[in-house]
Amino acid sequence: MPVLSSDSVKLFVVVLALIAAAMFSAAEAALTGLNRARLRQRLEDGIPAARLVERLIAHPQRLLSTVLLVGTSATVVVAV
Repeated sequence: MPVLSSDSVKLFVVVLALIAAAMFSAAEAALTGLNRARLRQRLEDGIPAARLVERLIAHPQRLLSTVLLVGTSATVVVAV
């Protein structure tokens, strides 16, 4: 069984952190630019994901704090 080198592990962590930073940046943009009328329509249509989004945006300070904290942490991991 081949053993992973230290450089391979570092590269994997950097790539993983970059993906996480990109995902959380995209989530921040998507949730702050949300069309509320479209969300209401999807809630009325009974779409389960709309219910989850509604719960997330019910506390915008907590949501943005979490998204920014995790995204920044991932960026710091990439920089180190």
